[in-house]
Amino acid sequence: MWEYLNMGLVILIVLIGIPLTVISFIGSKNERWKLVFIPMLVFFIYLQMHNSYTNAIENIKLYHKDKPLICFNGSNKYRVSKQASWKLDKNYFYNDLFTIRADNCKPVK
Repeated sequence: MWEYLNMGLVILIVLIGIPLTVISFIGSKNERWKLVFIPMLVFFIYLQMHNSYTNAIENIKLYHKDKPLICFNGSNKYRVSKQASWKLDKNYFYNDLFTIRADNCKPVK
């Protein structure tokens, strides 16, 4: 599940958390904000990871049911299905030279 950790979100939280920590040491000794702020940050990181993981599991189930998926790799879009000779490796779809995470897909409507 750690592969679904969004590094952009972690960097954003660190960039917010470090200045707040410095301000708390310079300013008052009231540490109550940490009791709320830090668990909220951990919760938001976990929530993002869980949503990506759940999305990947749903897409893998659709792939096994022979449903086509539209997957995104940067600005490129690929149609993934068993009929198009895509294969599954853990939580990744691959075909020749392309590898796409399963959470970067959505079902074709």
